[in-house]
Amino acid sequence: FKVACQRSLVGVELLPVTYGKKRVCIPYIPVEAREQRIEELRLGFEKFFRYKAPSWRYEKEVRGIVELKTCKVADGMFLWPIPDGFIKSVIIGLRSTVSDLYIRRALDLNGLGNVKVLRATESLKTYSVQPVSGRVS
Repeated sequence: FKVACQRSLVGVELLPVTYGKKRVCIPYIPVEAREQRIEELRLGFEKFFRYKAPSWRYEKEVRGIVELKTCKVADGMFLWPIPDGFIKSVIIGLRSTVSDLYIRRALDLNGLGNVKVLRATESLKTYSVQPVSGRVS
């Protein structure tokens, strides 16, 4: 599923995904040189983090980066508490087997009752996928 959210939230860096045919490679840097080349490494990881094959372009994906110190640790995972109003809608993918009701219940149980739930459908006019507004809420 896809999550649409506000782009102006403080403490979160939102990066639009870039789509292309060429694979992104993170440069090999020997351990002893990493301190001097930290910016090169950072840029390599950022490019890798925000790059996908062109077949995914229809998603118009945006990925978020948060500082670990803003996360809660639970069962060895870093969990970022989702602020009120951050998620506007969830779009369930065209071929997803996840039920609308399952997503609705998961959102409601986590205090996200205002989030709209939509299911994607194929466009009748173009070779594209679009959300059906108002179908599930």
